[in-house]
Order: sequence, then structure tokens, then C-alpha cells
Amino acid sequence: MAIVKCPKCSHEVQPSVVECPQCGLIFKRYQEGVLKAQKHKEEKEKRARAEQLKKLIPCNACRTTISKRARSCPKCGEPQIVEEETETDSQKADVTGFMDFRFTNFITPELVKLTYAVVFIVAILGCLGGIVSSFTLETFGGKIGSLFASIVGSLFLILIARITCESALILFKIEENTRR
Repeated sequence: MAIVKCPKCSHEVQPSVVECPQCGLIFKRYQEGVLKAQKHKEEKEKRARAEQLKKLIPCNACRTTISKRARSCPKCGEPQIVEEETETDSQKADVTGFMDFRFTNFITPELVKLTYAVVFIVAILGCLGGIVSSFTLETFGGKIGSLFASIVGSLFLILIARITCESALILFKIEENTRR
């Protein structure tokens, strides 16, 4: 029989030997480990190919495999219909958005909504405060004037806050559409 080398220390041994006399490597365990590593590598490559295939589509005209995001086929030049990507849970803005230093996800639209809610509550409380304080005035005209001023002032504050918040959100929608 031919002599083989130990994969660990390169000591020459007979193929029938179970363990390397020099380094103590057990050949059967080593072979099982190599097979397990190969299987793991093949599974990883298979998953990577599957992920890559998810990003590829056939061209509408020539059936060449192209990227899902391609606007046209690089082979035939046929324009492609690009599917809109939906926002995944990992892309949605949350508290971790503060740690997004690349600014890929905007948390400001959520903050705009929160700001509007706070302004709305403050305006309602201000209106209620104005109504209650109007009853402390002695003259009827003062009561009506204070009541009217508190209601109109609160509605005006809510209107201005709404217009400002919608303007900010429109800017974010414009940015989102131009990014596509």
C-alpha cells in the first residue's frame, strides 16, 4: 500500500492507521470534520445563490437574466418595468433610527406626526383654559370676547400646525419619489 501524509503534521503513515503517531490526529474525525465543513460551505453557497436569484428576473424581450432594479436590459436595451420595493420592518423608522448615521431611513415624518399631536392637545387645553378663565370676567362682553378669542386662537394654532406639518411631510414625499 502507498504511504499517505498526515494532513496536520505531514508525517508519513500507512493508510490503515487510525491515528497519527506523531501529532495524534484521528483521521476519521478529521475526515468527518472536512465533510461537515464542505457541506456547510455548499449550503451557504446555495443560500447565497437563492438570494441572488431573488434579485434577478428575465428580460421581457430576450429572456436574459438581469437585475430586478434594471431600467433596461443591458443585452437588448428593452425598457423594463421596475417593481416598487415595499418597506420592510427593518427599514421602518423606530427608536433605532437615531443611530442611523447614513440617514437611509427618516424618522422625522414620525416626529412630525407626534409634534402635531402635541400641538393639538396643547391647543385644546389652551381653549379649555380660555373658556374657564372667561367665566371669571365680570362683564358679559368680556366673557364673550374671551370665549371667542380662546376658541378662534386654538383653531388658528391647530390650522397653522397642520399646514406646517403637511409641508414638512410633502418635502419627505418629494425626496422619496426622487430617490426612486
